[in-house]
Amino acid sequence: MKSLKILIVDDVAVNLKLLRVRLEGEGHQVVQARNGVEALKVLDAEGADVIISDILMPVMDGYRLCHEVRRSERFKNLPFIIHTATYTSPADKELSLGLGADSYLHKPASAQDLMNAISNALNTAHQEPALSLDGMEVLNQYSERLVSKLEEKNIELTAAVNQLGLQTTALETAADAILITDRKGTILWVNRAFSTMTGYSSDEALGNTPRILNSGMHDAGFYRQFWQTIKGGQVWRGEFANRCKDGSIRYDDQTISPVLGPDGEVTHFVGVLHDVTERKRAEEELRNTHAQLRQLLDHSPAVLYALKVAGEAFAPRLVSENINRLLGFAAEETLSPDWWLERLHPEDRDLALTGLDETLREGVSCTEYRVQHKDGTYRWVEDNRRLIRDERGEPAEVVGVWTDITERRSAQDELRESERRFSGMLGNLQLVSATLDRDARITYCNDYLLRLTGWDREDVLGKSWFEVFLPAEQQPEVKVLHSSLLADQPESWHHENEIVTRAGERRLISWNNTVLRSAAGEVIGTASIGEDITDRKSLEKQLLRTQRMESLGTLAGGIAHDLNNLFMPILMGASLIRRVETGDATRKAVDNIERCVRRGTDLVKQVLLFARGLEGSRIVIDTASIVKEVESIANSTFPKNVTFVTTLAPNLPMLSGDPTQLTQVLLNLCVNARDAMPAGGKITVSMGSTDVELQYAAAHGGSGGGRYVVVEVADTGTGIPPQIIDRIFEPFFTTKETGHGTGLGLSTSIGIVRSHGGFLTVSSEVGRGSSFKVYFPALFDGAFVAAEGTEKEKDPTRGEGELILVVDDERAILDITSQTLAAFGYEVLTAEEGAQAIDTYVLHRSRIALVLTDMAMPIIDGATLISALRRIDPEVRIIAVSGGPIEAARAGKNGTPHFLAKPFTAETLLRTVFEVLRDRTPASRGEKAHPRPDEGRVNT
Repeated sequence: MKSLKILIVDDVAVNLKLLRVRLEGEGHQVVQARNGVEALKVLDAEGADVIISDILMPVMDGYRLCHEVRRSERFKNLPFIIHTATYTSPADKELSLGLGADSYLHKPASAQDLMNAISNALNTAHQEPALSLDGMEVLNQYSERLVSKLEEKNIELTAAVNQLGLQTTALETAADAILITDRKGTILWVNRAFSTMTGYSSDEALGNTPRILNSGMHDAGFYRQFWQTIKGGQVWRGEFANRCKDGSIRYDDQTISPVLGPDGEVTHFVGVLHDVTERKRAEEELRNTHAQLRQLLDHSPAVLYALKVAGEAFAPRLVSENINRLLGFAAEETLSPDWWLERLHPEDRDLALTGLDETLREGVSCTEYRVQHKDGTYRWVEDNRRLIRDERGEPAEVVGVWTDITERRSAQDELRESERRFSGMLGNLQLVSATLDRDARITYCNDYLLRLTGWDREDVLGKSWFEVFLPAEQQPEVKVLHSSLLADQPESWHHENEIVTRAGERRLISWNNTVLRSAAGEVIGTASIGEDITDRKSLEKQLLRTQRMESLGTLAGGIAHDLNNLFMPILMGASLIRRVETGDATRKAVDNIERCVRRGTDLVKQVLLFARGLEGSRIVIDTASIVKEVESIANSTFPKNVTFVTTLAPNLPMLSGDPTQLTQVLLNLCVNARDAMPAGGKITVSMGSTDVELQYAAAHGGSGGGRYVVVEVADTGTGIPPQIIDRIFEPFFTTKETGHGTGLGLSTSIGIVRSHGGFLTVSSEVGRGSSFKVYFPALFDGAFVAAEGTEKEKDPTRGEGELILVVDDERAILDITSQTLAAFGYEVLTAEEGAQAIDTYVLHRSRIALVLTDMAMPIIDGATLISALRRIDPEVRIIAVSGGPIEAARAGKNGTPHFLAKPFTAETLLRTVFEVLRDRTPASRGEKAHPRPDEGRVNT
């Protein structure tokens, strides 16, 4: 039969699905509707080759649908088959056929009956309807039959529903899975247990066959025997391995019962599936366990034994065969009552017997002792025993296991000895040592760590390393490192971090780390050895600071040289201008120029003093002038929220000292006071004089008792904590942030004060401010001068035409020096570098009276030039000139007694030249005292 489009009409979804499966199984295309109205719409939209319809349906029943189809010009010739289970009397069939139906089938019709009815309807000429629902007689008949049958069926249906409900409930709630199939195996019904067991819902199972559960674990012969049994009308019982929807395998004990029709033929099959998966798995596990136990006993070094308890005596009942591997005896040799006692080590006999008594008393025991091998040696065994009682609760048997622990005991002895040596070594090393478990709990620490941190061992063992020893801010980073170390990552093998002592002090430790592993190779913890590098790091920082200061000194020396070269033409030019007849305004300008240059010179000296420790001059100074200078600097540079107040007592004594250095001391103290008041405040500088007793001065580092000038610098700042006040004068000690202080200010200041014979005291209160008092020895014996007492330059003596060779690589200095000398009666030759100077001196040796040379020049410097000139003429007179102290020292070592420090005035130059020319002492003897670079005429 060719493929047909068949319209099936039924209001029961299960009926539709079953009918659809059957028809599609025969190769036909199926469309469906739930009542007559839907069926007419489907016909109008899609058409059909055959209509199969139920009768009793809502909206429009099968009679009305058949009537409407036969009235339609388009569809009146379509084969129409009634398929019903509601109307079964001959009158029902007669009415159906009278309305135009081609065939009348009772549910459930077999697939063959359906195919035959369709074939007959297609191949037989259609008869016109004999009846019409339009006629009153037929309509009355239709209505009467419908009402009658509905009443009858309602009664039957109520009873059937009750019975069916009971049966359905029983089947649905059955613990076992139940399914019903037709003869071909198509599933018609399943209960909830089936869905639970297989994972397939009722809708997914209906219309399918049990092949959806095929696991592939049964061969073709199994299925052949299965189908032969049930198709032959016999019940099949057996075990199936089924594959569930999720792919898992379940095992079922199945009972498949055939259902026979009235003719004795099989019409359906009912299957009951009892899930035995867990039982199968338990059986499999039991088999595996038995096999594993057998294999374990065959290969295990542990020896099993059983002793029968008879009063206080023990009789060996069985021993496993592997005792031969442990002690060299066959099992049957060990079953005598005295065998065990005779082979106990004499030192362990009492311990072993005590273990047996403990077994009888406590029910279990575990003892380690030595048993003699057949070859005469002893083996260590661990004996685990358990008591078994009979049904009366009386001791019946002792079962035990011997485990060979000889190697473990030997390893333990070696480990204890190794630990003893290791602990002794770590205890004597000046290194921190600790071991941690995976959770960073301390499992070991050496004595050095305890001494370093002040903890007792019982206080730290078992505690978290992070909580006991680490600063809070470093814990996250070190926890990451600990995790990396447990993962054996190389970047965590070496690192540095601080630890906190019990007293709160921080120590920097450099760690070398490794992991601890179990016998199986698993990481069980970490081991670390660390070196306390706190002091070394501090020294390194101080060294770096010292190197930085040395570099700063070198830089300062170079800058000082260049600045002095720049100041010198200005200062000498000012001196020359003053000698020209000028007005008051010009003289004031010249005086201002000189003051500025001198101030610049003093600043250069201050830089050199700070960077290189240059020794300053000692002159009589008025301390009040220094206070006023610092006040001027403070008012112009300090924040506006800092008030600067000075209080000066009248008739203050004078001091002997270096004004630049004393300015630096006072300025350092004022800057520290400013930094101690970040939110602003008041700085008070007071000056007075007092008598100091010898004991007081000596206690504070002074040189002796007597009259002192006292300068006090007080602030209203944060104050100095008591625990650090004794350290504030240490070099490089600072409480300021990195980059905001070197820690050299106070140490430099106290050094300057002590070099002047004075001393310094400090008092402070946290939150209320600090006070520094500086004591300088006062000058007596009428050593008082006016505040404005500046020494005036004396008029230089003019030359008498002497020839002077001036050597300098700075053209400006060369020109101003030549002009000055020429203006005062000297003849001048010049050279811009050493080689040219040597050539000039050789040409004019007989006439040159004096050589004035710079010390710092390229290629041939001043020292080399002086040596060369002395080889040419040992009697040559030389004045060395430079802007830095190093060159002054080199000139002195080179035997040059005369030195001018840049910048100098014209008067200083002329006076020095005049004195050197008039000095008849041979220049080569170096007998004239070498003047200090900043004394008298050298630096005015």
